[in-house]
Amino acid sequence: MSYRKEIRFDVGSISLTMDIKDGSIYICKSYGDFFEVKPVEELEKLFTGERYDKTQLKSVLLNVNISEYIYSLKNEEFVQLLF
Repeated sequence: MSYRKEIRFDVGSISLTMDIKDGSIYICKSYGDFFEVKPVEELEKLFTGERYDKTQLKSVLLNVNISEYIYSLKNEEFVQLLF
C-alpha cells in the first residue's frame, strides 16, 4: 500500500510518502520547502520498519524532537502527516 499526505504548515509545505507492506513501513520519504536542521533521512529511518499503527508511531515520537530535523515543526503537527 502506498500512502501520501501533504500539509501546509507555518514552517512550509511538507509531503510524506510511505510504502507499507504487511502492516509495516517499508519506505518513508519526506519532501517540502521547509528548513532542514538535521538530515531528514535520519528521521525517515526512525519510521522505516515500524508497524503502521498510531500508537506505535506516537511511541517512536516520544524519543524524538521533530524540530531538530524540521525547523520549528512540533511533534503534534508531524503526527498529522502520519495519518
